Amino acid sequence: MEPTQPPLLTTTEPTSRNTLIVGGVWMIALAALLLMCGMCSTLFYVILPFTQSSRGDAVETNVAFGALAGFAILFGTAFLWQGIGTLIGRGLIQAARVFPHLLVLALLFFVSILLGLGALSIQTFVRGAQGSTIAAIAFPPWHVIAACMPPLAFLAYAAHRLGATSGARALFVSVGWGALGATALAVVAEILIALIFIIIAALVISLGPNSQSVIDQLRSQIQLAQQTRDYAAISEWLNDPSVLLGVLLYTAVLIPFVE
Repeated sequence: MEPTQPPLLTTTEPTSRNTLIVGGVWMIALAALLLMCGMCSTLFYVILPFTQSSRGDAVETNVAFGALAGFAILFGTAFLWQGIGTLIGRGLIQAARVFPHLLVLALLFFVSILLGLGALSIQTFVRGAQGSTIAAIAFPPWHVIAACMPPLAFLAYAAHRLGATSGARALFVSVGWGALGATALAVVAEILIALIFIIIAALVISLGPNSQSVIDQLRSQIQLAQQTRDYAAISEWLNDPSVLLGVLLYTAVLIPFVE
């Protein structure tokens, strides 16, 4: 008889568990960063309407801070929940259980629009800086909720269609990567491509026969536009075929490819 070979040792389970632990730690770290950004944005959101010298644009300013605060707190809470669940070894949760029915999301969408319009109308009934301050605090939450409902409804529909095959952890990781990681990389890539275009344009101008006169003309037009706030002279450069071709190549070809 041939000697019995001992069973091969596998490290699949420990490796899988270690990977989950690392992923949970990263999710908690990202959640802490997002929640910190959300709290800072909330602080600005509450204070700025009372400190701005001109309160006419307080609503527009607070919409930006309110959206940033809502986005960071929503994603931070979701990542914290999933990160803690990963570390303690909690079982997978179906993504369909995370989302309410589509009718609930649709109702929230229309209710938030109506309440947002009501918050904006405060400026009509309460005149002056006080009305702008109240509207600046009351309107952004409904704006954020209305903006979140369509993508959440799409995710809810997909999660309910997939059923048990879609887990909440994978869903949050995918959405988080799309909203944070991929978007940040796309912005960096777009900025780098724009800088390359600017460098190429500068080289073409500097190597031209009338490069010095073109540079002097452009410098004088920029200085004049800064003084008079009239950018009509600079906008004439957009009529140049080479400039139009570069803008078209950047916005219609490269940007969609990067996105």
